[in-house]
Amino acid sequence: MDRGPRLAVLIGVALCCCLRHCDGASLMPAQFDCTPATYCAPQCLDNTTQTQMAGSEFSLMGSSTGEQQLHSAVVHMVAAVSTRFGNVTNNVANGLHLSFQYLCCTNQSERRLIGQALASVKWKAIPVRFSRVVCAASMALALADPQAQGALFGVVSAFEEAIAARGIPIEQFRSEQAPFHASLFNAHPPRAVNMQEVINVAQSTIPTGGSLNSVPIMVDSFTFDGNVYPATPGSDLTTNSQSLAKRPSPSEKATLTDHPS
Repeated sequence: MDRGPRLAVLIGVALCCCLRHCDGASLMPAQFDCTPATYCAPQCLDNTTQTQMAGSEFSLMGSSTGEQQLHSAVVHMVAAVSTRFGNVTNNVANGLHLSFQYLCCTNQSERRLIGQALASVKWKAIPVRFSRVVCAASMALALADPQAQGALFGVVSAFEEAIAARGIPIEQFRSEQAPFHASLFNAHPPRAVNMQEVINVAQSTIPTGGSLNSVPIMVDSFTFDGNVYPATPGSDLTTNSQSLAKRPSPSEKATLTDHPS
């Protein structure tokens, strides 16, 4: 009888058991995988003239009731996580924002055309609540609620069409990136602590079925390349550009590795 295959199986089983239980400790503990993500390539083809990533964003640091609720909730959340696991880093409680787009590898001339494209799109202000905490690598994120996700994606898709109509290639569509969110903080728990525990503690500070801001924040403008682009009161979403091929809708399982906040 050929004992080779059976011996190989036994060796494999023994090695697996050793990795998990040798000396009473687990050398390969099960790890919680944070949401993976892809934004822009690490380098552009022309690093002398191109900017690796140029974002458009809406500041969440205003004086509206929703923004004050969000800020207070994040401060409370960071305190709870820090008490349990130690201080966090990159705490953005005083710099909260919502990113619209991550535009990859553009030069100054292209960004001027992108600005013209963005200005050509008429869109309505969007009410946003932040309802759930997830993580990207070690960064905790607050996701915009599902209704806001759909509305924001519709606006950004119109921006992408307007940009492409001006001959600027979209290196990576927003639907291929992370869902719309506000970055909160970086957590670096002790080695024995799973990141899932950190996220659970963060989420526990939000009332069940509630959100970080019960009053929605009206996202009515964004900043790109130093310029502000406001929503048009009373306008439906319109653009003069030609429609692009259908793209996939955003997913909460979009890949996230080096999170830019």
